[in-house]
Amino acid sequence: MQHAPSSAPPLIKHDTLIPIGVGGSAAVYGIDEATVLKRYYDEFDESIAVERLAYDRLGTHCNIVRRLGEPDEKSFLLERGEPLSLLIRARGTRCAKPAESVDVDQRLIWIRDAAEGLRHIHSKGLVHADVACTNMVSVQGRVKIIDFGGCSIDGSEAITGYNWYNKRSLVSPNVESDIFAFGCAVYEILTGKPPHHRLEDVAERGELVRRLYAEKQFPEVEGLPLRELMLACWHGSLGSMDEVIRYLEEPLVIQGLLLVDWVQKPAVCSESTQNGSEPFEMD
Repeated sequence: MQHAPSSAPPLIKHDTLIPIGVGGSAAVYGIDEATVLKRYYDEFDESIAVERLAYDRLGTHCNIVRRLGEPDEKSFLLERGEPLSLLIRARGTRCAKPAESVDVDQRLIWIRDAAEGLRHIHSKGLVHADVACTNMVSVQGRVKIIDFGGCSIDGSEAITGYNWYNKRSLVSPNVESDIFAFGCAVYEILTGKPPHHRLEDVAERGELVRRLYAEKQFPEVEGLPLRELMLACWHGSLGSMDEVIRYLEEPLVIQGLLLVDWVQKPAVCSESTQNGSEPFEMD
């Protein structure tokens, strides 16, 4: 059965808009302060179908960017947010400690939000397959996960994948690889730098990082909050995002870390099917 685009803003001429993000499969255009248009290129029909099905499956959740409409068969109107990958680097990229512009409490809240979003994704039978700060945005201080065009649904082969994740090099992304990547995102949120960032300018970075991970040579986390969580994600000690969140809720884990009550249950997230709260996705 062919999917009928929604009646949200019927005629949006993307060719008159200025792109605010360009990826391998789609471009993102700013519509207004609250909305963006994500338009797939012509050859990516499979990604369009996967993302549409993912949004249908995910419904509305406070840590998943909202789909606001579909003005045509190749486009999604999405909630607009600030890219987390930029926020965590603000005035702090070169520093050993988290950027002074964003305190540790806020970063830990972002981590909890990302964990809740990824748990919801897995609970609906999806594997994101590209968990990273580049696929997270902040809306009014709350992190939401974006970009579902490459995900795995009900065990289907993911369109995208982790070019650095080589625990079982030929295996399609799965829950385990999403959790591994979540550990990398935690590291990046806390430090403002990706794992093994010193290799960023090296031509063969992907292969080198893959080799380091295969040899269990992970980034130095001594002195960082949640260091045991990151190591558990990287060593495969946590089998689900439920376990990750239980770890985050352990009193001994959060004792002394926060000035705010970050372990309180998040605001109730409804699961109707067409609302949300931000996007800035690039596939």
